[in-house]
Amino acid sequence: MLGAPFEHTAPDIDEDAFASPALAKAEAVARPDAVTIGADTTVLLDGEPVSSCLLLASYAEEKRITTIEGIGSDGKLHPLQRAFLDQGAFQCGYCTPGMILMAKALLERNPNPSKEEIRDFMAGNICRCTSYVEIVRAVRQAARRNRKRKKD
Repeated sequence: MLGAPFEHTAPDIDEDAFASPALAKAEAVARPDAVTIGADTTVLLDGEPVSSCLLLASYAEEKRITTIEGIGSDGKLHPLQRAFLDQGAFQCGYCTPGMILMAKALLERNPNPSKEEIRDFMAGNICRCTSYVEIVRAVRQAARRNRKRKKD
């Protein structure tokens, strides 16, 4: 069925969140629409990470599609976006949206993953610029903050 209904989640992000010049380079973490052709294509389809380039449109029928723009709320960065900024877990921004969405799917399944579980789950995402150490640290930071918030 052409024109099948789906829901795309992409609220506005507060651009003032990038107050320092160092964080201005990180805009792709929250606004990857600035990244042009060839950017990472990972989206969440009903919470499951998939490559939008490999997904037939008919599979998205009646599904919730979430892009990197859709994970923040009330104009604020998602805890994973904040953790990636805090840990310097990005460089060019090419893989960052996919890394964050994969991490989000992981933390929804497992709120306290080990370093090895993070590496295994995210093994399909390739980053050619930065160290995976920072990415794992960012995921662990977000997991800790999520658990702390749930306790409070």
